[in-house]
Amino acid sequence: MLVSCCINSSNACPTSCYCQDVSEGGNVDCNTKGLNIVPQNIPTYVKKLSIFFYSEIIQKALETSTYLFSNSIEMLNKDSFPGLSSLNELYLYSNSIKDVHREVFYNLTNLEILQLGDNVIENLDSTVFQNLDKLTELHLQQNNITTLPENIFSNLKSLQVLYLYENFIQEYDTDVFSGLHQLRELYLQNNRVSYLTTEIFTYLRFMEILDFSQNQLQSLPPNVFSNLTSLRILYLYSNFIATLSEHTFWNVDKLEQIDIYDNKISTIENSSFGDLPTLTTLQLHYNLITCDCYIRWFRDWLLLRPTLGTAYATCKTSGIYITDVTDDAFEECNGKIH
Repeated sequence: MLVSCCINSSNACPTSCYCQDVSEGGNVDCNTKGLNIVPQNIPTYVKKLSIFFYSEIIQKALETSTYLFSNSIEMLNKDSFPGLSSLNELYLYSNSIKDVHREVFYNLTNLEILQLGDNVIENLDSTVFQNLDKLTELHLQQNNITTLPENIFSNLKSLQVLYLYENFIQEYDTDVFSGLHQLRELYLQNNRVSYLTTEIFTYLRFMEILDFSQNQLQSLPPNVFSNLTSLRILYLYSNFIATLSEHTFWNVDKLEQIDIYDNKISTIENSSFGDLPTLTTLQLHYNLITCDCYIRWFRDWLLLRPTLGTAYATCKTSGIYITDVTDDAFEECNGKIH
């Protein structure tokens, strides 16, 4: 069903949509209406716009949002949201959006939440978010994005949460996150990232939660996380990491949890873990750790931190926990001990 333009009134409600308190900056709900274009007569004073699927989970948000989810919108044109400079929240979840014009959000200068998840977006212009300096939450998950272009997030100086999970991201510019000085949470799980550069997290000193699980990482550079001085939770499970290099987890003294299970870890180099005084959870199961003389330092490191228990770290051949390897096993360090 196509929605055509109606009477040009700042308080008119689009056909088939539900409007609430729009003159006071309320919400417009156009969810599950079979729309294949964005309605053009959305009240200009609206604060929240939604065009996606209604559920009990978002019941409370309906009081202050505009909803356009679970429709069939395929394209966001330059003039899809004219005159909506007061808009705070825009929900376009679960449509069929593939093409996003680089200036479609240009006038939405008060936007705080942008939900574009569960669409079929493949490419985004590097300037598409350039005017959204008040945006705090950006949802790009569950699309078909393969590349993050240079400077795409550079002007999002207020962004705190970024969702990029379940895409096909393989390539990214080294400075792709350089403008995100307020970012607290980054979710990049279930993509195809195979490497991390040393510089990628340089400016993210307020980051608290980082999820790179279920990617194709094969290694972690030394000090790759050292600028993440506020990091509390780190998910790296289900990758292909073979070695934990020296100083991998250094200068991240607020870390509480590291999940790095289900990798290919065989070697844990000396000093790969720093002091980590607040660490309470370390999960290393489903790896292939070689228990030779080079693992002694890590056994001692674990034994000095009884709150971590065994960290589920076992020797590849014998299957015993690394913390159970005795001192006798290290008397002759000329190869494997188990």
